[in-house]
Amino acid sequence: MVDFNRLMYHVAQDHEFLKEALKSVIRVDPFVRALWDIHCKVQEEGLAQPVSLDHYRNDFMIKVTDGTKITDAGIPPSSAMELKQIELNTIASASAGIIGSACRLHRYTLDLAGKAYSPEQV
Repeated sequence: MVDFNRLMYHVAQDHEFLKEALKSVIRVDPFVRALWDIHCKVQEEGLAQPVSLDHYRNDFMIKVTDGTKITDAGIPPSSAMELKQIELNTIASASAGIIGSACRLHRYTLDLAGKAYSPEQV
């Protein structure tokens, strides 16, 4: 997860990359255009604070190997499950109110898939 955070931080600091990557979206999406305008104003004025806070949510789903037999309990064997990243959210502050439930869900999913993890990872 640290690598994703570093990558997103560096992408967010690269104005020219963002400008090129988002140019077609900025033209047609008012929400992205408003965010871009804020970004440009901050770039113009400079950062007033020496520290920034980034809030990311990395979403995964379980992929079950094709042809896997499902147990009577409706659960495939953990050896047939793989975690696949489906999304990295950078605007995920609304999830703060459900973070406890989300953590329990992530632990359940990881346990179900037979994946090892440390408390710092969830």
